[in-house]
Amino acid sequence: MLLDVSSDQPFSALQRSVELVISGAAPPVLPMADLPGVEAEELAAGQVVTLLRRGSVEVADALWRRVLARSRAGQTVWTVVAAGAMLPRLVSACSRFGRVPNDHIADVEAEMLAALLEQMRSVDTSGTDVGSQLWHAAANTAYRCGYHAQQNRRRLTPWDPLERETPHHDGRGPVTVLAEAITQGLLTRTEADLIARTRLESQTLGQVAADLGLAYITARRRRHAAEARLAHALEEKSADAVSATTP
Repeated sequence: MLLDVSSDQPFSALQRSVELVISGAAPPVLPMADLPGVEAEELAAGQVVTLLRRGSVEVADALWRRVLARSRAGQTVWTVVAAGAMLPRLVSACSRFGRVPNDHIADVEAEMLAALLEQMRSVDTSGTDVGSQLWHAAANTAYRCGYHAQQNRRRLTPWDPLERETPHHDGRGPVTVLAEAITQGLLTRTEADLIARTRLESQTLGQVAADLGLAYITARRRRHAAEARLAHALEEKSADAVSATTP
């Protein structure tokens, strides 16, 4: 696996990978023949990273086409270079949009990297400002993470393990809600476990996914789908309750 997106600190892991590539005894080089704006015949990986970050749009686009072509051909070192070139923008987007509790920042970073890698495989490199297209995919993911975190804070009251049996105003705590959802066939036990451990016990999604034997992306998708079903069911139940009490 090239980038360990289940790591506690995915951006740190990426930074270390980039540093190893750039500072190695024989860093990879990219041929520059016929590349407008670059006079050198070849550029080392570190120089490529610099130009992808700070070069003109025209030069950067030409470099993105060459780097992504190699990445898509299976040359994983250039996948590291491409992701590393985006790292400062990823950090900025995570801080700006991915507003989640500190113990879940690693999950946001992992989801952003997953989105970036998917976009690197699918982005149309014949267009312009390829770097911005890559950034938007990751930034949108950070925004969604921040939005869902805000919605979850409103929907689910934080769970104190020392007070797990304390009922809420309607006599049903979040653990009870999840247990009822399993009984009603709304959630599987695995889905309820994903929600309870990541949302109520503040464990990272990467950690829980590993414990359950799931790939990180699979766990992310299953939790997202399960939360959507649960939220819809709770909203319908609340609407029915309001209707029943309305004269």
